[in-house]
Amino acid sequence: MKRKVTVVGGAGNVGATVARQIAEKELADVVIIDIAESKAAGVGLDIYETCPIIGSDVRVIGGSDWGPAAGSDIVVITSGKPRGPNMSRDDLVRDNFNIMKSIAPKLVEHTPDAIIIPGRQPARRDGAGALQARPSFRKSGSSAWPACSTRRA
Repeated sequence: MKRKVTVVGGAGNVGATVARQIAEKELADVVIIDIAESKAAGVGLDIYETCPIIGSDVRVIGGSDWGPAAGSDIVVITSGKPRGPNMSRDDLVRDNFNIMKSIAPKLVEHTPDAIIIPGRQPARRDGAGALQARPSFRKSGSSAWPACSTRRA
């Protein structure tokens, strides 16, 4: 059975890079979900069309529909808002926490058994809190993202 990884926020730079690396290394089929539906579809198509050239045999699809995420083994969440000028880290935490809260019900509905990897900054404060309402909550931290956040704090 082939594995499936869903990248939420996959139309952004971090999400697209994560999706591309998973596909290039043939780790799993990839589902890219983003509120920017056409951009997510374009990123997915670009990655998918590159796979035969590099010798990868994975499926990659993108869009805003959560249906294809069903049965995912892992969900990487890169959705979030970047820190803007005159924005405190607390403002960023609040905004990204609200984004995570909006994603949580979709995770429960479509990917109840998946391992969740929150990859949005500041991950150490917003990710787990929003996702703990999930019945089978399993979160895996990322070694690089929290380390970056810790250095900036």
